[in-house]
Amino acid sequence: MINYPVEVLLILIEAMKDKDINGKFINWLIQNWPELGAFVNSIKGDEKALKWLGNNNFIELVAIHDALFEEENKAFKWLKDNSYYSALLISSIKDDKQASEWLHNNCKILYLLAESMQNYKEEFEKEEKSIAKFFSKLHNPFS
Repeated sequence: MINYPVEVLLILIEAMKDKDINGKFINWLIQNWPELGAFVNSIKGDEKALKWLGNNNFIELVAIHDALFEEENKAFKWLKDNSYYSALLISSIKDDKQASEWLHNNCKILYLLAESMQNYKEEFEKEEKSIAKFFSKLHNPFS
């Protein structure tokens, strides 16, 4: 992840936000850095984009995606063994204060990306709980 130009990572950060009206930033990424466009789409739940990343050998991006959402630590272990900065990114997202502080002091762009991804993940989880609560009330209207 660290090998991308800072300007491109700034666009990636903006693409992660819900404020990306009409997908302007995602579309730019798809046209210029298709793997990053696919990465954003995979984070936002597009299974085809995730499969495309794997089929096109963007293993680090697949591992970041999987480490973000999985309960097991296989992808995170792979990142620790193969991509130190991406492992710090995931650690920061998962509330590791030392990782966040280190990124904040030493690699601000990844710190900002971690914040953006964490905000998206929290919103996703909040929405998921809301949907689950709605369906549970459908099955038991007296709860």
